[in-house]
Amino acid sequence: MEPLAKVQEATKAAIERAFTNFKKCPKDRLSQAYLETRLETLEQHWAVFFKTQQDIVSTIDEDELQESDYYKDNVFDEVEELYMDYKSHIKEKLNMLVSLPTFKSHKESAPQSTQFKLPEIKIPTFSEACPVDLLGLTIGDLADPEYYKPNKIDVLLGAEVYSQVVRAGIERSASSRVLAQETTFGWILSGLVEADFHSFTNTTVMHVSMENDDMLKKFWELEGEPCVAKKMLTEEEVKCEQLFVATTRRDESGRYVVRLPFKDDIRSCAEGGSKQIAEKRFKGLEAKLLKNIKLKIDYSQVIHEYTELNHMVKVTKQEVNKKGLYLPHHAVIREDRATTKVRVVFDASCKGSNGISLNDNLMVGPTLQADLRHIIMRWRKHLICIVADIVKMYRQVLVDREDTSFQRILWRDNPEKEIEEHELLTVTFGTACAPFLAVRALQQVAYDEAQESPRIKEIILNDFYMDDLMTGTENVDDGYSIYSEIKATLAKGGFQLQKWISNSMELLHKIKEDVRDKDEGIKIEMDANITKILGLTWDPRTDSFQYSVDLPALIEPVTKRRVLSDISRLFDPLGWLAPSIIIAKTVIQQLWLAGIVWDEELPSELLSKWCTYRDILNALKNVRIPRWLHTKTSDKQVQFNGFSNASKNNLCSCNVY
Repeated sequence: MEPLAKVQEATKAAIERAFTNFKKCPKDRLSQAYLETRLETLEQHWAVFFKTQQDIVSTIDEDELQESDYYKDNVFDEVEELYMDYKSHIKEKLNMLVSLPTFKSHKESAPQSTQFKLPEIKIPTFSEACPVDLLGLTIGDLADPEYYKPNKIDVLLGAEVYSQVVRAGIERSASSRVLAQETTFGWILSGLVEADFHSFTNTTVMHVSMENDDMLKKFWELEGEPCVAKKMLTEEEVKCEQLFVATTRRDESGRYVVRLPFKDDIRSCAEGGSKQIAEKRFKGLEAKLLKNIKLKIDYSQVIHEYTELNHMVKVTKQEVNKKGLYLPHHAVIREDRATTKVRVVFDASCKGSNGISLNDNLMVGPTLQADLRHIIMRWRKHLICIVADIVKMYRQVLVDREDTSFQRILWRDNPEKEIEEHELLTVTFGTACAPFLAVRALQQVAYDEAQESPRIKEIILNDFYMDDLMTGTENVDDGYSIYSEIKATLAKGGFQLQKWISNSMELLHKIKEDVRDKDEGIKIEMDANITKILGLTWDPRTDSFQYSVDLPALIEPVTKRRVLSDISRLFDPLGWLAPSIIIAKTVIQQLWLAGIVWDEELPSELLSKWCTYRDILNALKNVRIPRWLHTKTSDKQVQFNGFSNASKNNLCSCNVY
């Protein structure tokens, strides 16, 4: 049992890593080739996992199986849900792309290519030299006697040199089409000459991208500074923003009510028999939940919470025939979450019988949040830092009842009961437009409710990354003022902040007293040890960052694919670990120079180097980076120093405040 369980754990870890890296990938890097490679790799992992599951069921004694951690932890169900969620995300992104035809090779190491035919072009070629005798010169007089033959460039001379080498002599041809100029090096020619044109009617351009090359894009480009130029919105993004401004309203409680941003009035997603597909998927989910009682209880609680919070209503008989769409749903389990560990994900990328999904009909909207690194760097400027997140951010924004029929789901607590139809009343996780609608509604609070408080407006617009708040100040009183004002401002729009964390215990105590006095059920992290902040590990007690290395156990044979998979897990957005990360980049270079294919075992020399590096990565856990940069608003001058260095293999630079 143990060897098979190890294979399953390794496959599970591979899928989790791939999904994590996929979610970190910038939007502009999601090419069709990249997404198709991701999907193909995922299917390969799932095929291995499913085959091993069959081996476990058929070869392992039932009593031994039930006593194993593999069975008790419901590993198969967890990975199946992870597989479905990851696949749904990939397909969602694929559906958003309009790509050129791609011709894929079935060979694992073969590149993927895109080709297209260009219009006919004519390229001039010189059949013979220009008759220089017409200029009164000989070939020997020229600076380049073979000027008509392509050759390498020996040296480039700037304009400042031209005046020093040019002489007085000038000769023109009778037609004045060619001019000869005397220089220190000899005569040079310029102008037009007769040439033969050869026509090429079949010019093919090949774009090649190596398989799995995109797996490391995030790793290679993480240190690159994003373009500072203001991004121009696409026509669709402008339309999405205009629709939000024109149709968004607020209900009597102050919550924002938004319309789903359909691309046009032809909502063909509703014509694909989505109810039958959703019912089939639901019965599969139901059978799975019956095998895992704990998961069924947790899943049912989440669904019931939707009803209790008025985030979902049962469809009445009068509304059943209204044009709409049914969303399949499944569970995603997040053991690392301090709050809800089971999340219900709605598959808005599920295509109907006509090949169209809800997400195909929705506009995505522009990306609104600031760059991750810029938020972190601003946060490091504050002596006292403040962290919180918004409770169920998506579900605080209501969807207009005109559109909720496109967010229907099927549910029942017991297989013996009839399946009921429900409509989700809030922005739904899984729809393509959800991030835009949620963030845009949050920012609208700043425009509507914080006009009298420029500081709070600035914090709402610039110090949020999705639902995570990262801000700060220089003293406790000012910190408490920020807490009070931003809490009150966001509450006007229906947003509530929770899980308040700070490096100042004095500030946390004041917040706790306020919460207790008002009898609010807001969580205050008084004893937080290690906290995940936008992918970084932060210890509020020491107010320092530390690095956590989460590599799976080494699996043999060690192949190029496994090495790159491990390297892609190294997340260092601010370049703190560059002296260590550069070694990983060197290993990648050596892998390519060695010509190793994806599933070939590393040669002994490279294997030894990789294993040694992999073992010492654990030492990174001892690295501590102070969060605060020791800057203050009273600073009149901040000096920024930089230096760089290079070796035979590497070039690096470093900036120091």
